[in-house]
Amino acid sequence: MKKIELALHEDFSTVTELRNVIAEICRRLEFDKQDIYHIKSAVDEAFINIIQHSYKNKTGDVKIELDADDKKVTIRIMDWGEPLDKTHLRRSSLSDIINEQKEHGLGLLMIERLMDKVKYVRRKKTNTLIMVKRRKEKLHERSRRT
Repeated sequence: MKKIELALHEDFSTVTELRNVIAEICRRLEFDKQDIYHIKSAVDEAFINIIQHSYKNKTGDVKIELDADDKKVTIRIMDWGEPLDKTHLRRSSLSDIINEQKEHGLGLLMIERLMDKVKYVRRKKTNTLIMVKRRKEKLHERSRRT
């Protein structure tokens, strides 16, 4: 099991480096290219949401925890900005967002579609987004068990 903790302070330019670290860990765990792309895209969208909505385009701290094993990767992204508006937690469909011309919610919907499990938690003054992606079994692994 790999566990990594990173902290970003004020300068989010290191997000690219973070994505590359996460991608490399997932490559070593033999995630396929499509899943690695999904994970990187979800991390990008989470950071965009933090910058735009939680910190209102100002600087702030972000902590990232990554737990990985041979079956899944769990990414926890924490910030101390504004809490997520609970109305955005409603499970809207893409057509609902478009038909209602909503300005928010598309990013969360995208993250939910890209990852296997997504959960938002607000405790005291900490926002935590938990994202899980399970590794697909390879064909030869399934055949060994049967």
